[in-house]
Amino acid sequence: MKFAQYWEKIEVPIESTRFTPGVTHATVWGASNESQADARHNAEKRVEQFKILHDSDFDDVKSYSYTNGYIKEEVIEEFKSADDELLGVLTRNHYGALVLNTTQVFIADVDVPSARTGLFVKLMSLFGRTQPTADTLLQKIESVQQQNPNYTFQVFKTFAGYRVFIVNEAIDPHSDVAKKLFKTLSADRLYVRLCKAQSCYRARLTPKPWRIGLTYPDPATRFPRKDQYEITYQHW
Repeated sequence: MKFAQYWEKIEVPIESTRFTPGVTHATVWGASNESQADARHNAEKRVEQFKILHDSDFDDVKSYSYTNGYIKEEVIEEFKSADDELLGVLTRNHYGALVLNTTQVFIADVDVPSARTGLFVKLMSLFGRTQPTADTLLQKIESVQQQNPNYTFQVFKTFAGYRVFIVNEAIDPHSDVAKKLFKTLSADRLYVRLCKAQSCYRARLTPKPWRIGLTYPDPATRFPRKDQYEITYQHW
């Protein structure tokens, strides 16, 4: 779970024929919790690393951002124990929702698959399989808890399904136990990948803006934003 207070970016020319057509530059970010100058130094180091990758067989400019190791979200609040151990971080993501990030509480997103029709459903029915529903997913969650009575589950209904918390025991997000729970609960695959990449569990605490009648925030106001966009973002 790595977050940074200071960010700096450097635009690096790239060969557009090797990447997305028409793209002439890649954005390389540097991060630090010490100072803006240190973030700049980190960005410069990463530019040199990027150039080495660019000149080798590296063929996906977008994936380079994952090697940064930091989550590029605005830190709103940190939660620490009495002995100063970091327990959780409250951030705001790129579309403006508040997100809890923690290594202390197991969290899984379990979504109801989008409704499918036509040939796919007919093929499933031939093999005696039906499309999972909210009720069958909840039954599965209950079954997993019954198979693991040492865990205390708290389950919340979400827009797309359920969010499952285990509240009586800390489970390392990289552990085999976490992997098994994700699998048996049928946790959302993208969510599992995100937890792995960011070394923590995540739970969005506020709605996606478009679901409550709000416009999407101006991309120019995304964190880390320039001073002139701060007022615009605060107004949003």
